[in-house]
Amino acid sequence: MALEQLQVEVDGMRTGLTRWCKTHYGEAFVAWMHIKVIRVFAESVLRYGLPVDFTAVLYKVAHGKDPMLTKSLDKALGSEDTSGADDEEGGEEYHDFVLLKFDP
Repeated sequence: MALEQLQVEVDGMRTGLTRWCKTHYGEAFVAWMHIKVIRVFAESVLRYGLPVDFTAVLYKVAHGKDPMLTKSLDKALGSEDTSGADDEEGGEEYHDFVLLKFDP
């Protein structure tokens, strides 16, 4: 009897928690994207200075194709010498453009 009552209580809590998570996931995702946008803005201003004149682009890349996209962007927007782009001193790659990866 007590075990069945506990199971009913756990099921009720689980459905409530699931409903709460589904409701607030969108808000958390939007907040996360706002933080990413603010970071792109701040890094662009720090890298290129004022006045602010840049274009932000969001790419959806197929699984495993991100190194190829980064190489193409380096070639199109950066210098031809990409040997410095792979130098991960401090744990981050450097490119002639601001690059933030996003893995939800």
